[in-house]
Amino acid sequence: MITKSSLEATFGELSNVGDGLLTFADVVPAFSFVYYLDLGHGERPDLLAVSQSADNPTFATTLLRCARLNLVSSGELSTLRKVPISDPGLGAFTHLLFVPPTYHRYFSGRLDHERSALHLCLPIHRSEFSGTESPEFFLRLARNFISTLDWERSIVPRIMARYYNPTTGTGTQGREPVAISLQVLEQELVHLNGVGRGFIELTSYLDDYAEVVSPAPGVYTFRHQSEASPRPMDLETLRTEMIAFLTQEGPAVG
Repeated sequence: MITKSSLEATFGELSNVGDGLLTFADVVPAFSFVYYLDLGHGERPDLLAVSQSADNPTFATTLLRCARLNLVSSGELSTLRKVPISDPGLGAFTHLLFVPPTYHRYFSGRLDHERSALHLCLPIHRSEFSGTESPEFFLRLARNFISTLDWERSIVPRIMARYYNPTTGTGTQGREPVAISLQVLEQELVHLNGVGRGFIELTSYLDDYAEVVSPAPGVYTFRHQSEASPRPMDLETLRTEMIAFLTQEGPAVG
């Protein structure tokens, strides 16, 4: 486990923000990482919260207090663990994601021998992660699609897609869906307009499936896996339908 003395030797000055939390920072010209650390003891691991370029000890204290309360039922943290939360101090976030040290790189190369129990605690919106991602896929989502260190972010749902557009020549390779951004999805929807042989297949964070096609200009159809027939709609209605599909509430986890 990490010790206060090892932190001081590595990061320099530490501050105590109350509730047993230490805070310190990595500062570079472009941005800074602000760390909040609840040192573990006994069988309880070290709990880490990280904010990029924003110091918010009140939010961090609430977040890590919530993490401590939920840790008892989390068992062995060798994989991601997604826990429902409801605390006004955490804004609109619906879940806490426990991220074990094999899934993140914080303090790697500096405290390698002490970070084996360093668990990152991320506040998330329910549709951003399923909680079943592999280490590699989690890192890809966190680096390229979801600003996990922004504690004021809007909902950015995890989007997995297969698509093909013979008119533009764009599409994914193979039969497996790939992660895409909401911006790319929006572009592909617009380009799909009236391309009868094109399609977009979507998979939500719940592994639900939906298909979008556009049989005629200005006309789209949307079919959820539970529906026998596709439903025709215009582009604006389709946008609303897709966001509802991608962010739908699933069964409780934890």
